[in-house]
Amino acid sequence: MDNIGNYTTAKKISDYLTSNGRPVASITVDRYLSVLAGSFIHIPRFRTGGVL
Repeated sequence: MDNIGNYTTAKKISDYLTSNGRPVASITVDRYLSVLAGSFIHIPRFRTGGVL
């Protein structure tokens, strides 16, 4: 996942989990985030009249 300019990165999440006794690799977190981001359903908005 692209993390340039993001405050939350896979590395930071991995470091946080590891410091709390749940060691996990940053690549694993990155894969979970990619799957999560891809799971969102994008529903287009349709104008039904009026002003939006």
